[in-house]
Order: sequence, then C-alpha cells, then structure tokens
Amino acid sequence: MKKPLLLLLTLIFCIALASCGGKEEEPQKYNIVFESNGGSAVSTITRDEGTSVAKPADPYRNNHIFLGWYLNSELTESVAWPLTLNSDLKVFAEWIDNKTYFLNARDNTVNASGFEYDFTLALDLAYGTIDGPSANIEGNVKYNQSAQHSYYKNENTSGLLLPNNTIHIIKTNNELATFKVNSKGTLFSYEKEAVDSNFKYESSIYAKVLFNYDASQIESVTKKSDGSFEIKYVGGSSNFIKSLLQALDSPLLAAFIDLPNLDSDLQIVVTMENGLIKSFNYSFSIGIVAGTLSVQYQLIFKKVGSGVNIVPPSFPGIAITESEITQKANSINTLLTAYQAENRSGYTYDVKTEVKFPDKNAINAHVQGRTMRVVEANEDVYFWNRIELDSDYKNSDLYKNLGIEDYERYRVTYQNGDVYDCIDGVFSNTYTKIEGYDNHAIDNYYFFIPLTLLNKKNISIIQEKNQGAAKTYSLGLNATGVTSLLGFIDQAIRIDVNNENEFLIYNIKGELEITGCEFIVEIENNKLKSIKMEIEGSYNANPYQGTEFGGNCTFKLNYELITNTLANDYQIPANDKDVDLSNS
Repeated sequence: MKKPLLLLLTLIFCIALASCGGKEEEPQKYNIVFESNGGSAVSTITRDEGTSVAKPADPYRNNHIFLGWYLNSELTESVAWPLTLNSDLKVFAEWIDNKTYFLNARDNTVNASGFEYDFTLALDLAYGTIDGPSANIEGNVKYNQSAQHSYYKNENTSGLLLPNNTIHIIKTNNELATFKVNSKGTLFSYEKEAVDSNFKYESSIYAKVLFNYDASQIESVTKKSDGSFEIKYVGGSSNFIKSLLQALDSPLLAAFIDLPNLDSDLQIVVTMENGLIKSFNYSFSIGIVAGTLSVQYQLIFKKVGSGVNIVPPSFPGIAITESEITQKANSINTLLTAYQAENRSGYTYDVKTEVKFPDKNAINAHVQGRTMRVVEANEDVYFWNRIELDSDYKNSDLYKNLGIEDYERYRVTYQNGDVYDCIDGVFSNTYTKIEGYDNHAIDNYYFFIPLTLLNKKNISIIQEKNQGAAKTYSLGLNATGVTSLLGFIDQAIRIDVNNENEFLIYNIKGELEITGCEFIVEIENNKLKSIKMEIEGSYNANPYQGTEFGGNCTFKLNYELITNTLANDYQIPANDKDVDLSNS
C-alpha cells in the first residue's frame, strides 16, 4: 500500500515541477518617440530591449532641410545611428530653412582657405530654325590663401561670338595681373590692378548669385525632386542678364543688351553636399525679332579646403614695367632706324581694313604694293611706291556718287627731286607731276609704321624670343597705341586718289576696346625682316557723312610688311621713260 502511494506522490511532484519550470519570461519592450518639430510625422518605433535600431526615413518639412535627430530638445546631443535600445527614448528633429542652408553652404565654400572649380559658359544664337554663331568659355579657378600666388584663373574662349583668346589672371600680394594670349599663342596684352588682400574671386560676373548676392537679395531657395535647389532672387532677371552680356563685350550681343525688358526663362540651380556647394548652374534664352540667344553656365567645385596647388604659367622674355618696356622699345626702334638709314631698301606691304556696323555688311579696303628707295648721303630719299587699292567705299550705299574708284598707280621721285604719279595704261602710260608736293613724311617710307608708335605710352607688354640668328618681338598695344596706329593707317590710305573727297576709315569717336592684337617684329641677323599685325576690336564711330553708317562698330586691321633686296638694282629715273612700271 505504501509503495503505490509513494509512486503517485512522485508523479504529482514531477508534473508540478515541469509545469512551473517550463514557462519563459516575456522580454522588456521600449519605444522611440519622434518629435519632428514641424516636420511630417514619424511613427513610434517599439523594439525589444537590446535591439539595434537603424535610422528611419527622414521626415519632410516644406522649404527646410532635415539636419538630424537629437536626444534632447536643446538639440545639443545628436543620435548615433544605429542605436541599441535599452530604455524609452524621445528624439527631436533639427531643421534649417533652405535659404539659410544655401547661405551657410556658400559661406563654407567660398570663404574656405582654398578652393578650385571648373566653369563653362556656352552661348548660341539662332535665327528661326537656322543655327547662328556660337561661343564657348571654359576655365579653371584656384584659390589658396597661403600660397605665394593666392589666386589663378585660366580662361579659354572660342567661337564666332567671342575672340579666340586665352586669359591668365594671377594674384601676387595685392596685385592682380592679366595676361592675354591669342589663338596663335602670342602674348598680346598685359594689365595690372591693385586689389584687396582678401581677394579670392573675380569671375563673379558670371555667377553673381553664388559669389556676390547677400541674404536680402535671395528671395527663395526651393528643393527640387532631383535633390537640387532652385534659387530665385529679388527683382526680375533683366539686371542679371544685362550685366552678364555687358561683361562678355560682344558686338553681336549688343542688340540683346539694349532690350527694354530682358525677363526670360532664367533658372538658377545649385547642388549641395556635406554643407558645401557642389555645383552652380543657370540657363536662359531671350529673343528679338531677328533671333534667339541661349545661354548655359555651369560651375563645379573640385576641391574645397586644403590640397589646392597653384602653379601659374611663366612668360619668358617679357617686359611689363615702364623701364623694361622702354628698354625693349628702344632696341626695336634702333633696328628700324638702322633699316631706314640703309642706302637702298625696299619691301612689300599688304594692308586690309574692315569696319562693320550692326546688321550691315562689312566695309572693307585692301591696299597692297611694293616700295623701293635710295637714300643719298644728304638724307634725301628717292622713293618708288607701287600702290593698288580696292575698297567698298565706292559702293552705292556709301560714296558711289563722289566718283571714288579703285586704282593702281606709282608714285615716284625723279632725279631732279620732282614727284610724279604714274599710271600704267592699257594703250599709253600717264605721268603727272605733283605740283607743290609736300608729302614726304608718308611717301618716303610708305606704310612703314611710325617710330613714334613704339614707346611706353602705347605699349602694355613686349615679349622677346630668340632662336639662333632670329629674334622676334611681340608687342601688346593698349587703347592709346591702337588709336594712334589706326590714325596712321587713315593717313596712309588714300581712298580718293585725287584727295577731293577724302575721309577717315577708322573715324573713332571713343570707347575703343581691343579684343585681339598680334603685333610682331621679326629680326634676322640684326636686320629687319618683317612687321606683321592682326588687330581687332570695337569702338563708337563718328558717322560717315551722308550715309547710315555710324555708332558702335567692330573693326579689324591686318598689316604685313616684308623686306626684300629688289632695291639693290633700282635706278632713279631721270625722265618718264626711265620709270619702272612693273607690278611684281
């Protein structure tokens, strides 16, 4: 009896023990409550104690950027995601409005100790469905506040709307130097200006919103679906577009600058990353009856902060100070004076001029020929000048009714000192003595540049290059020098051979700008070999009387003088039959 009872009690105890020991305890759960502070709601997260929780999707708030979650309402202790949940938490969202975010990112970028960016500007003109001229500007800017040359900009322009040049701008101490190189690699212009020690960007003409506008000028910053931000500023787009077009200084764009209203589809967009500006872009198009101009600009930051190395180009053999320019100009003048003092000398010359007014055909003139001379011991010059002129000034829209004609003739000094105009006619030749002749200053060395042009007042830079017996001087003329040069061309070219209806080709009123200049003097074995010039730009012209031509215009001058030895066999004529009328 006792044994069955003992077994029964044992069984009951085991069952009770199993029933008590097999039940597991429920884990502790905790909540993360999100206070979005004006943003979209974020659902509470409930997880078991000790669970790792990843950062949820960011909330949204109109015109604001979400900066992150914080463990306190003062937003001083940020949440480190993922976090391990060991208690209930309430986290708080931090926001910054789009405009402040942009301004902070801009300040962090352009006020950094260094930065580097690339930029491009593309311009396209279209006339209806027909593509017109275009232009591209590509460049790179570097700034490093601790470098010897703290700022360097390299800019290349190409296309028909702008001159094909390369511009180097270098800041050293408080001086900003600008060097311009043409498409042939010739250094043709140098300018310098004093700038503030804090200077770090000058290309803000292309990106004023990014570099110059203060907070009061920014109207709104709106985030787009692709994550970029569109910027609108106070006022219309007219002033922004006008300042850009004026800075480009292209006569072909003048018609757009003068529009009474330049409001357009201007859109300005930036991208930002890690609190810095990553890119800045804008585009717009404006139209007139004759055509449409489309503009696209892009700036991309490559570096911000450290690691910006600046190594500007060097220009060997240059003269930029007044004393340096004077020294090299005197050397050139010495060589040119020696050439003019030779007993016998001669050269060919070829001069082309162009003046073009908006919406008008270009007005061209072309004078070419050859000269020979004998210089006697008493410095009397016996010259032989062949002159051939072809110009548009005889056309019906200019001076057809004045009897202006193209011509070919010879101006020659005879042994007795008289000067004759000679014409090689089809059936007979004509020899006309010029009574009261007084034009030796021009005809003795016809179309030879005046030595007075080569002085520091007219020249901004000279570069000397030597290769064996050859020496080349490249001169950069300033506006004063170009004005003097064009005045000399006007004196030398006789549009009306009878001098009855003479007028100026380059009738400059003011506002002369040089967009391209190549002026090269070539020396070989210490003797003049050639003088070559290609100069272009714009100015405000006095009107051609009685025509529609006047006002703003562009101009070109191509000049080439090449010396030869043909004068070694020249014989000064004693009479008409001795005059050489060869046209080679």
